[in-house]
Amino acid sequence: MMKKMPQTINPDDACQVIANTGISAGDTVVEAGAGSGAMTLILSYTVFPGKVYSYDINERFLKVAKENIDVYGKGNVEFKLKDIYEGIDEKNVDLVSLDLPEPHRVVGHAFEALRAGGFIFSFSPCIEQVIDFRRELSKYDYTEVRSIETIIREYEVKEKGTRPRTRMLGHTGYMSFARKA
Repeated sequence: MMKKMPQTINPDDACQVIANTGISAGDTVVEAGAGSGAMTLILSYTVFPGKVYSYDINERFLKVAKENIDVYGKGNVEFKLKDIYEGIDEKNVDLVSLDLPEPHRVVGHAFEALRAGGFIFSFSPCIEQVIDFRRELSKYDYTEVRSIETIIREYEVKEKGTRPRTRMLGHTGYMSFARKA
């Protein structure tokens, strides 16, 4: 079983990243906030044989993410102990994926790193982060800007009737997307 440390992006949300950005085999992705490597793993499989560059400033998280990727990954991930707020090394990137406290601080660096038509994505638990992120996006030539939330509702199917499950996972986070013009 995959070792988990910080909160991971759940599969329902991760699928939205793929659906809303169109990333696919051969693409290049930069992610920040490696955490346990759960999203890294999904990105790795999606873009294989392309490349994922995973930035994090927490050595412990990088170690766990690397261990998980070594066990379950495709060998196409490069981990970087680096603060993405200071810049992005890669160029002509298809997606910059952000799961960190101040994603608005990366918007300009992402714009420089993205190819024309490439996407920036941010996962934020609080709406204030979304507001700051979108405000910063408006300073650059980004298009197709949108923010969404995924809520999945399961149903109980029984002989006496079908109804929504009493308990559900409600809010996980807000997902914001934008495309470099």
